Amino acid sequence: MDFFEENYLLLRYKQFLRFVFYKLTKSSRNIFVLCSDLITVDIQLFGIHEPLLTKIISYFNKEGFNDFFLDVGANIGISTCQNGNDFKEVHLFEPNPLCRNIAFVNISVSLENDHWTLHPFGLGSNDYTGKLRVPKNNWGGGYIVGNDNSYDNLLLLNKEGQKIFKKEDYLEYQVLIKETYSTILNLFKELVKGNKQNGVIKIDVEGMEPVILAGIAEALLEEIKVVIIFENFNEKLDFLEIINSFKGRATGYFIDIESPFNYKDFKLIKLFKLLFKRKIKYKLMPFEKRYAAKNRDLILVIS
Repeated sequence: MDFFEENYLLLRYKQFLRFVFYKLTKSSRNIFVLCSDLITVDIQLFGIHEPLLTKIISYFNKEGFNDFFLDVGANIGISTCQNGNDFKEVHLFEPNPLCRNIAFVNISVSLENDHWTLHPFGLGSNDYTGKLRVPKNNWGGGYIVGNDNSYDNLLLLNKEGQKIFKKEDYLEYQVLIKETYSTILNLFKELVKGNKQNGVIKIDVEGMEPVILAGIAEALLEEIKVVIIFENFNEKLDFLEIINSFKGRATGYFIDIESPFNYKDFKLIKLFKLLFKRKIKYKLMPFEKRYAAKNRDLILVIS
């Protein structure tokens, strides 16, 4: 008895699409992703997410900051999967229960040993249970609602390309937040005890960065030397105040992008530059107030 039929041409077309997909994703990283999510496209096509961030972490790792890596706002663990094997010890902090479960699997299959710990909470000004709001099409854009967050509602909406908040576009969870100072201080003490004093901290927490940086500055031990890389969308951020909070131990940097193109160039000039000067260069530049707050990736080197 016939119970199913399929068009032969459609079948062949599916085979063709499958072939194209395999060709396009032959460089993909061997991790679990939500295919419709914004942060996973490059992972599938090119095998790397945020190559600039990955290169910055790798650069400082080779400069001797290779004892530990703290991934604050780990999401599904991509940064740790890409850079974690280069560090002696890795700690991830992720309050989102769904992301955290995926991160556990991804790290388990990506890191070569068990030198990592996944902490099931976020960091903030104190211990509390907070509301985590996650855009359904961008799990990397999840943010904590409340006074700890330095991003206002308009900025959070603009980041997602929205003008009006629609509750149906978000998932919401009650999540655990722990005080940054005490959590990081205890971790620093354990790292120093294990003779692991030089490392990298990546912070991507959608507006919670200033609160977390303040806690790290307060918890910083004399023996710890660390590079802190954090994401920023707030042009009003006082980066100088953050630098000063480390009491003379921090030097601030930002990434300067040198492009061969200028938006004022005529089309013929753009074509000429495309033929003879095709590289976009990224430079690590000392802090300048007029540029730093407009830069997405800011860096602190704590000596």
